[in-house]
Amino acid sequence: MGEVDERQAIAATHAAIDSGVTFIDTAEGYRTSEDVLGRALEGRRDDVFLATKLSGDHSVEHIRKALTNSLKGPSYRLRRSVPDPRPETGVAYRGHNGGTGVIAHSPLAKGLLTGKYSAGHEFPEGDERHDHPYYGGSVMSTAFAVADRLRNWASDHGRSLADLAIAWTLGHPAVTSSIVGAKTPEQARMNAAAGDWELDQNDMSEIDR
Repeated sequence: MGEVDERQAIAATHAAIDSGVTFIDTAEGYRTSEDVLGRALEGRRDDVFLATKLSGDHSVEHIRKALTNSLKGPSYRLRRSVPDPRPETGVAYRGHNGGTGVIAHSPLAKGLLTGKYSAGHEFPEGDERHDHPYYGGSVMSTAFAVADRLRNWASDHGRSLADLAIAWTLGHPAVTSSIVGAKTPEQARMNAAAGDWELDQNDMSEIDR
């Protein structure tokens, strides 16, 4: 999703921790993320649970290589992928009933639910959304149409669309934590604050309609 200056990334990490965030996720495929996080967490490693994951190749050979590389940094946790882990598929409910927590990825839809973009926006080359089918054409137009209705609902409750996306995700009973990206300290603080918004059952029912 574009380059981020290392000093800015470290400042955003510190802002997140200072705002109460206790879980940080990364991956070997997130460019230099593991190395930068290692530097960002110097002296603060015990403040967070840190997870990383494989990217693409899940062969035994690659797992060994990834483990070796990741252990040079602050920590490692292997996560198995679950096909299409969206709440509506029932996967999350089965996990909840079985006592297994779900970590939701990208509740802001990689920026689409921040309110920053509008229909027709084109992401530049180098941005992972540039050639992604979900971030262009009719799919994107439909997503923005839904987002506009949700933005109005959030505004009526004195909150932003991004706040709603994060709160709705965390409001699912199976969700243990949510992976929300932030490029700046301000975004990190806003994301953390959104996690304090607790939607009740009436709210969830209204949103689902």
